[in-house]
Amino acid sequence: GGEYTEGPSYRHLLENTQFCPCPKGKNFETHRLWEAIAARCIPVVTSSQVDSGSSCGSIGGTTMPPPFVVVDDWSKGSLEAVLRWAEEAPEAVIARRTALVEYEAHMMRDTRDKLEAHLLPPASYG
Repeated sequence: GGEYTEGPSYRHLLENTQFCPCPKGKNFETHRLWEAIAARCIPVVTSSQVDSGSSCGSIGGTTMPPPFVVVDDWSKGSLEAVLRWAEEAPEAVIARRTALVEYEAHMMRDTRDKLEAHLLPPASYG
């Protein structure tokens, strides 16, 4: 066991997957969440992550509602419900992925603006 086999990269797998489970790490904003967003894979999180973590509406400093799928827990039934939803409402999945791209762009702009505000001297110092 434990042997490495050639295969698709982790990023390739994420980019070709509709939903990415993002279990909580040390906090809600785990690296799995950011990897999923960067790969345009819809993050799946639990309701307890949303309730106990930072408010979903303010992740990344944005007030945009994040385009995540929230499940009750990581049970097989919860994950099967996500797949049923995707099969029954493909247009909703497309809308969620579109919102994901907009959310990422907004987060990137917001982060850039915050960095510029903290790193660049005010114009009055010229």
